[in-house]
Amino acid sequence: MRKPTSFFITTLSILVFLSLAFAACGRNTTQSSDASTPSTSRDAVNQVYALAWAPDGVRLALGTKHGDIQVWNTRSKTLLLSAEQRFGAVYALAWSPDGHYLASASKDQTVQVWQAMTGKLLLTYHGHKSEVTKVSWSPDGQQIASVSDGSVVQLWNVTTGKQGWLFHL
Repeated sequence: MRKPTSFFITTLSILVFLSLAFAACGRNTTQSSDASTPSTSRDAVNQVYALAWAPDGVRLALGTKHGDIQVWNTRSKTLLLSAEQRFGAVYALAWSPDGHYLASASKDQTVQVWQAMTGKLLLTYHGHKSEVTKVSWSPDGQQIASVSDGSVVQLWNVTTGKQGWLFHL
């Protein structure tokens, strides 16, 4: 027969473990710019869908299932920027050749251009008829190419946002 104290201690240990586990699940780690280390836990709720290195080789941009964009300094392991676009999942990210801007491709059929240091949304390109799955800057930084789910390639003028060449595969 088990001693009542051992049953009590076991039950208490399980309750403490469960309360800590539930508290950790409810924690939001994307809002603080003072975060010191990226989470290594697997967050099934807000998964990372996109990664892109900055031209400086130090900053790494992440795009998530819920539309969050984060920029991390990989040397100091600090979060430099956290922007919530709220337009749906971010499927792809691309840095401008000079590293000042970040383009994102989204579930909501748009391409956005962000100021990489502040997270300010500068432009939104509309024109795809399905989810945008890839995005890329031209080497001169003057155009952005994007691909939608239906294999439609579009070019955009970075400054004006005007749609350029359109190609269906």
